[in-house]
Amino acid sequence: MSSELIERYLGRNSDTTFRIDPSIAGGLEIEESLIYEVKLLQFLCKYYVFENPALVAQQHGHTKLIKELYDTLYEASAENSMYADMIPDPFDEKISMLHEGELGYSDIDAGTIRARLVADVIASMTEQQAMQLYERVTGRSPGLVTDRII
Repeated sequence: MSSELIERYLGRNSDTTFRIDPSIAGGLEIEESLIYEVKLLQFLCKYYVFENPALVAQQHGHTKLIKELYDTLYEASAENSMYADMIPDPFDEKISMLHEGELGYSDIDAGTIRARLVADVIASMTEQQAMQLYERVTGRSPGLVTDRII
């Protein structure tokens, strides 16, 4: 069933057609019946999945975790931070290059680049790695000195 729907919405099904037309906003013309189907599927996903109380609670926890982890790593990435060793490879090298002015982004301020690098650190982690690092940096589960998270 799912592969049938994937083929249908990718236009590989004979009753489904997409037409590229640059005069239309976005440049993609989609059959009206498909638009209604997609809206129905979006509603069902929102109602049964995204608004599921268990998932909402989990998303709230993940949001809090990411915000706190971001703030902690942003602080650790500051120039001369005593927590600089918290930044994993290869991002620690990029942070060092940023502070030495060697990244080559003269048109972007250092704070913006630093924010992007910290976001890249978090985005490169698996969910499990992010949770382990969060627990370690908040002191909830210090782990062993030899434990490598990322």
